[in-house]
Amino acid sequence: MAKKMDLSALVNQVKKSNVETPIQKVVPVQKPIAATEKGFYVKIPNEMIVFLKNKASLVDGLTVKELINDALLTVYNDEYQEFVKRYYAKHK
Repeated sequence: MAKKMDLSALVNQVKKSNVETPIQKVVPVQKPIAATEKGFYVKIPNEMIVFLKNKASLVDGLTVKELINDALLTVYNDEYQEFVKRYYAKHK
């Protein structure tokens, strides 16, 4: 049987060091996953995908993509509405 270790000291040390590990980086992807889909694509760490799937499963029928889109719209809705007003004012 493996002995349990207290990792809190190590975790605190890593938090204080502010070292960016490769898993924390969000790297832009050059090509879309499907040719029919357009937009900005990023690589998401596996643990983030699992987290998002768990959150999406709490709402019946919600996909991870819809969860991310809804979250972004919720966070940036006011700024987005202002942008839309300015955009359509310029393109009339």
